[in-house]
Amino acid sequence: MKLCLLVLLFFALIPGSAAAQAKRPDEVAKEFYKWYLAELNLDRHPISQSKTRMREYISARLNRWINSPAYSEYGADYFIDAQDWERTWADGVSARPPVIKGSVATVRIQLEPAKGVFSGFGRRVLPIKLVREGGSWKIDSVNNRQLTK
Repeated sequence: MKLCLLVLLFFALIPGSAAAQAKRPDEVAKEFYKWYLAELNLDRHPISQSKTRMREYISARLNRWINSPAYSEYGADYFIDAQDWERTWADGVSARPPVIKGSVATVRIQLEPAKGVFSGFGRRVLPIKLVREGGSWKIDSVNNRQLTK
């Protein structure tokens, strides 16, 4: 009897599937932006200095593009859709619930400056498209920007 109880307890503690453990699209986007902005604030360039970590968050298609000559001609940071950023955005990242249609999700990320900070940047709202890739949600497009070749 004790053995049966132990076996049942063991299986009850194991998640049913990898999908049950997968993060929601809004969680992925929010986590990415907190990390990405914190890296920028430390004067690191995540796209070139953290390629492995970037691949955890972005689709293969977007990864190819940000590592191509086309991105180097873009003239702005793709993920914030601007050349500069507010340093306190890293602490003010929020996400609205996702709209999911099959393997595509849309999330609105809001970057909010700290209270009392008047830097000229203000609040930034970015629509983020994520795709299901390899069982995880990955960022595929920011601010509805089309990727050029």
